[in-house]
Amino acid sequence: MTTVKNPIRAARAVMEKSPHVLFTNQGADKFASDNGLEIVDPKYFFTERRWKQIQKWLKQQEARLSPGHRQAGSAR
Repeated sequence: MTTVKNPIRAARAVMEKSPHVLFTNQGADKFASDNGLEIVDPKYFFTERRWKQIQKWLKQQEARLSPGHRQAGSAR
């Protein structure tokens, strides 16, 4: 699901308007659109703050996985 403005409403619609328990990918977006839920451009979900959080996390993972980095509790 990449274009539904409110995924909670989409989940509710799945519960109330279909025999299914889950939709994924384009099927989820199509179901939401067909059932009148608000569709937005995926850029709607981008925020600078969240982007910075993701970049920070990626750097931490890279450092954690780099050779020579000692894991907590590991013996040498």
